[in-house]
Amino acid sequence: MAALMRGDDRAPVVELLGRPGCHLCEALWPELVAAARGLGLEARRVDIEQEPGLLRTFLWRIPVVRVGPRVVAEGRVDPAMLGPVLGAAIGHEPVRSRSRRRDNPDAAPGGG
Repeated sequence: MAALMRGDDRAPVVELLGRPGCHLCEALWPELVAAARGLGLEARRVDIEQEPGLLRTFLWRIPVVRVGPRVVAEGRVDPAMLGPVLGAAIGHEPVRSRSRRRDNPDAAPGGG
């Protein structure tokens, strides 16, 4: 996890790589901020048009979510998956939905 840190005692930074006019980026931003805050992470936006290398690499992939240098999501991102994906990227155990557990008496027949 050290490679994902900004400093010795700071939380990892979650970045949304995008560009002006990207409607998918605009829609994802508030969801990403909420998911990041829920895990105690800082979220920031990166305009890929400001760096030619980022523009070449990510133009056709945005929005792109990175934790440190690692891409964890791109394209059409399901906002419901942001928390689990970010949690996994920083080493948190995944949160299992109770309704999907086989030992849940309220689950649908067949193990749901």
